[in-house]
Order: sequence, then C-alpha cells, then structure tokens
Amino acid sequence: MVNPYEELDKRILGEVYGSKETMDNLVVLCDEYNSRWPGSGDDKASCEYMVGKLEEYGLENPHMEEFTHPGWIRGSSVLRVTEPREREVPCIALPMGCEGEVEAELVFLGDGPVEIYEKRKDDIEGKIVMVTSRTPRGMTRTLHRSEKYQRSVLAGAAGWIFMNHYPAYGPPTGGISPIIPAVGVSYEEGNYLARLLRRKGKVKVRIETRCKNLDVDTWNVVADLPGAGDDDETLVYGAHYEGHDIAVGALDDATGAVCVIEVARVLSQEREHLKRPMKFLLFGSEEIGLFGSRAYVDQHPEEMERIRFMLNFDAAGRAGRQGFNLSGHPELEPFFHEIADAISVDIPIWQSVSPYSDHWPFLLKGVPTGRMG
Repeated sequence: MVNPYEELDKRILGEVYGSKETMDNLVVLCDEYNSRWPGSGDDKASCEYMVGKLEEYGLENPHMEEFTHPGWIRGSSVLRVTEPREREVPCIALPMGCEGEVEAELVFLGDGPVEIYEKRKDDIEGKIVMVTSRTPRGMTRTLHRSEKYQRSVLAGAAGWIFMNHYPAYGPPTGGISPIIPAVGVSYEEGNYLARLLRRKGKVKVRIETRCKNLDVDTWNVVADLPGAGDDDETLVYGAHYEGHDIAVGALDDATGAVCVIEVARVLSQEREHLKRPMKFLLFGSEEIGLFGSRAYVDQHPEEMERIRFMLNFDAAGRAGRQGFNLSGHPELEPFFHEIADAISVDIPIWQSVSPYSDHWPFLLKGVPTGRMG
C-alpha cells in the first residue's frame, strides 16, 4: 500500500518524538498546580496556563468556559474496630461521600459480584459493607466502584468500605454519591479486617467522615484549529485535566491533557493539510461525575450533529502498549487499521462500551467516540 501522506507523517512523528514539550507541560501541570481539584484555585490557574500554551502554539480562540457543579471538600475520616477488640484502621474518605457517623457489624463481600447484593440482602441490611476494588473473576465487563457502592446502598448498607486489591498501594480513592459514609482502606488493612471477621465471626466497626458537599465553580478549556477545506464536520480531541485531591494525578489524567495539547501543537504546524476543523477540549471535574464533559455537551448542543468523531485520552500515559477502544463502532476498525499499516505501527484496536470517562456524554448524543488509555 502506498501512503500518500508519508512525508507529512514523517514530519509529524519526528516533531512528536523529537520534542520535550509534552513532558515539560506534564511537569508544570503536576508540580505547579497540584491535583487541579475543582474549586481549589489550582484548577483555574492550570486552565490559564493551558490557554496560554494553546495561544503560544497558534490555536484559534483558546478560552475557558465556566460551569457550576456539586463539589466536595475533604475533612478528617476515622475507621475504628470497636468489637471484638478496639483498633483504629488507617483510611481516607471517598470523594463526594457524605459527612456522617455509623457503627455497625461488618459484612465482607469479597470482590462484590453483581448477584451477591441481592443474595445477601438480609445480611447487608443495616451493616457496613466492605468490597475490594477488583472486578470479579469471570466478568466480561468492568464492575466499577460506583456500581458496587450503589448496589450496596440499594441492599440497605449503612456504611461502605472500599478495599484496594493492589498490595502496597495504600487506600484507594474515587467518586461515589453522598448517601452513606464511605472510606477507602489499603489491601493490607482490608485483609486485616477480613481475617478478623473470619477468625472471630462477628466484627463491629465505626466510620466517621467529616467532609463538605457544596456547589463549586470550575472550568473547561476550549481551542479551535480550522480546516483548510470546506468540510464543516469537526474532529474533537478531549481529556480531563484534573486528578484526585490526594495526589497530583500525573497519570490520570495529566498525561491525557498534555497529549491533547501536543496534538494541537503539532497539527497547528500542518494546518494547511487539514481537511476538517478540529476542536481541543480539556475538561474539569471528570473524576467525580464527568461534570466538565456533561457541561460542554449541554452548553453546545448545536455542535453535536457536526462532530464526526470524538477521541478521548484518559490515562493515556499508562505503561505498556496503548491502542484505541472504538466504543462499539466496528465499522471504524478498517479505517484505524489502515492508518496503523500506513505508518507501520502495530496499534491494538478493540471494542467495548463504558460510561466512565469523558467520551460518554458525547456518545449519548450520538457522536462516534473512541478512547485511548
């Protein structure tokens, strides 16, 4: 197969691999603006930085778009074994969880497979449920933290403990809903609780969470790159820029944000070759409810029917081979394989549909979407 864009591809790939811009931007986002948590002030400052870089790279009309959404401020949290012995267990509150106190018997559901919540409903009612972060064996889809939490709530749980299934990683974090008090514990502490329950038969624990649920203002960043042709169908590149409040979120998702910025930088240098206009979106508040991408879709309904494809970068800097998940659009696979063959790169292509990243609000509007990460 003859690649008609061979020289252009070489220039683009050479520019990407020969430049330090991506890593420099990643370092600045993480070292200067911490987690970019919504409502922290660092979110706005990081958006101002990204707008400045997009202006420097020659994008048209880089700007910030403000929106308001339910936010959350972390306070203190305590998890304490009260029977058959007393011991405090290190923990962290889960984002968007409610403030509250609850003391009850502990029920351990292991990896929390879908059927167990109904099967053990009588055991769960009024108790504090603990599940791991692992997807149960045999499942062909991801069983997300938020689904395990909601199923526990529907079964009558009074409190919730989310146990990391990775050793030596500390307690996990992740957004939930403000219904019952919830905390994360490490693999080691979770196994301690599971062992205690197995040995003693009955364990009572107490959860105390001091956190604040409130509305906050934050921002999306938007920039355009016009096409050289007459086609008004738009290609959209997107990623969220914030991480969780307990860390700088370098992988998830500062890497995605700087990938979008790098695509904008490199393609801006080749704008005379672009058939279609392109839009670059950097979303706030993904981790606690996809609020940034939902806000963009709500604020720009007239754009949705003109978007030819939306490519979302979430944790795009993950180790190992990266590829593209085409979100249930098998008709796109030949096109992606053709591109991979043309540039002589083995890129994994697969299909699955997931509601847990910023492509989802676009997909719900009928926009073909893909994901990397």
